[in-house]
Amino acid sequence: MIVDTDHQRLKPFEEKFKTIPNVTCLHTDIRELNADMIVSPANSLGLMDGGLDHVICEILGRIDLEKIRPIIQKNG
Repeated sequence: MIVDTDHQRLKPFEEKFKTIPNVTCLHTDIRELNADMIVSPANSLGLMDGGLDHVICEILGRIDLEKIRPIIQKNG
């Protein structure tokens, strides 16, 4: 599922994936979803203070980033 609050930004994804089974584009806020997982594709450093990453932290509550960053950097 591809989710965005901006319909104009979502339009190219809707066009690209319209014939692909099991891919849905949804015009909503991720806070409105009942999801088992949220992927932040651009965050390779464990910096969770802006954009989508900040929203994920709001949803999950406090995250100990000092413990997560070394794991990400070691495996990234």
